[in-house]
Amino acid sequence: MNGLKTSRPMIATFVAAALILAAGTAAVASNMGFKMNKPLVRIPTGPATQTGNNWTAIPYHNPYGTINGFCTQTGLVSTGLLRTSITTKNYVTDTEGLKSYNCGQTAPLPPALVPGKMVQIRQLATGLDSIIIVGSHNSGQTITATEGQDLWFSVPYHTTWVTTDDLCAQSGLTSSGIQKAIITRLNPGPPAAFQTTLCNALATRFNLVLGEGLQIREVNGTAGTRVVTFTPAHY
Repeated sequence: MNGLKTSRPMIATFVAAALILAAGTAAVASNMGFKMNKPLVRIPTGPATQTGNNWTAIPYHNPYGTINGFCTQTGLVSTGLLRTSITTKNYVTDTEGLKSYNCGQTAPLPPALVPGKMVQIRQLATGLDSIIIVGSHNSGQTITATEGQDLWFSVPYHTTWVTTDDLCAQSGLTSSGIQKAIITRLNPGPPAAFQTTLCNALATRFNLVLGEGLQIREVNGTAGTRVVTFTPAHY
């Protein structure tokens, strides 16, 4: 999977070619809308692995409303015995951990989409190998990363960041000292592989991938719990 080595011109071209999206009243005052063909790696046959776990950024303004709305409007399998699954982490609250839902599930009812938080799509072996995601950015949306808690972060589709160090520097995550913030991505494969770096770690930093979410874990060696709040940079 290619990183954003040419992300600035690529995103600029992407935005310029995008269409204006009417995603409810909230989108009227937002940035230009966009439309992306998001590739999905499907789960393999045989034992369950990380392959096919697609960490997916969701536009901060979007027409989907809920997880089920996202499933049905993007064409993810939402009926029958075998359905696409959506996994969240610390989604509605910062300490709820991992939760998984089948598309179309009604009990318990999957929650509303949370702006700024990504989801994991586990696509069926017989499902689509890509979906169209539409939306627009909310330039006023703040993100909060609490020390010791994993944040599944939706990287904005209009981001100006190219590498993980760009994200760290602009967001104010801990980037010096013995303990630094940790950034993780999951390449869905095949085969799947986690890629992890510390903030301001030149040897391991990596390029961000358009449409992909990241896990952020703020780590700080000083006393007390550090809370970092930032507004993502964007075009």
